[in-house]
Amino acid sequence: MSTEIKPEAKQDIDPKKVGAFIKKTEKTLAVLGKMCSFSGWVKDEEQLALFTETLNGLKKSLESIEETGLIKAVDSLIDGAKLKNYTLLAVTVPDFLKKLNDRARVIKSLNGAKENQSEPSENKPSSSTNVFLGKRIMVVDDSATNRMVIFSVLSQKGADIIQSKDGSEALKLYTDIGGKIDLILMDLDMPEMNGIEAAQKIRDSGLPHCMDIPILVLSANLDNRKFRNMNQACFNDFMSKPVMPQILYNALEKYLRK
Repeated sequence: MSTEIKPEAKQDIDPKKVGAFIKKTEKTLAVLGKMCSFSGWVKDEEQLALFTETLNGLKKSLESIEETGLIKAVDSLIDGAKLKNYTLLAVTVPDFLKKLNDRARVIKSLNGAKENQSEPSENKPSSSTNVFLGKRIMVVDDSATNRMVIFSVLSQKGADIIQSKDGSEALKLYTDIGGKIDLILMDLDMPEMNGIEAAQKIRDSGLPHCMDIPILVLSANLDNRKFRNMNQACFNDFMSKPVMPQILYNALEKYLRK
C-alpha cells in the first residue's frame, strides 16, 4: 500500500539503470582492486588516469540512480587523485570499495525481491497481528536506493509509505498533512536541511502529537556510543544502514505497538 501523497511519482528504480550500475560496479571493483596493495598506493601517472576515468564512469551511473552518498565519496577520491594524495587514497579506496560492493548487493537483493513480492492473501498477516498494516511511515533519505529498499520492505507489511529526499521536503510534507504520521525514519546527512534540523522543526511544529511521534535516525556511521553523545532530544532510536528487513521490523514494531 502506498499513500496518495508522494513527492516522487516513480517508486521503482529503472532496471536498465540498475543493470548499468551493477556492471560499472564490477568494473570498478576489478580495476581499483588491483591498484590497492598492502604497501600503499602505487604512484603511477597511468594508473591515476585509469583510476579517474573509472570513477567518472561510475559516477554517471550513480547519478542515474540518485546514490548521493556514494557520489560524494567518488568526488573525494577523484580530488585525492588530482592532488596526488597517495596516503589518502591508500586509506580510503579499500573502504570505498567495500561500501560500493555492499550497496551493489543490496540493490541486487532488492531487485530480486520485487519478482517475488506478491504473496497469496491467505499468507498475509491479519490486521489483528500485523502492527504495520495501515500505518503511515515517512522515509527521509537523499538516497533513492535507500528509500526504495525501505519502501519495498515495509510496503510488503501493508504500511503506507511517504518518501522524501531531504529534511526540507519532509518538513513540508509533514506540515501539509497536519502531522498525521505514525513514525519517521530520518537520515542525518542530507542537502537542503539535515536530519537533526528537520527533526527539531517537526518537534517544534506545534502539530498534534509532534512531541510523541517516534523519529528514528538512519545512519551508516552511528553506533550506541555516538548516538548517546549526540543531541537525542529529537530522536527515539537509530537504525544502521544498510537496512536489514528483520531488524527493521523488530525496531519499528516496538514503537508502532505503543
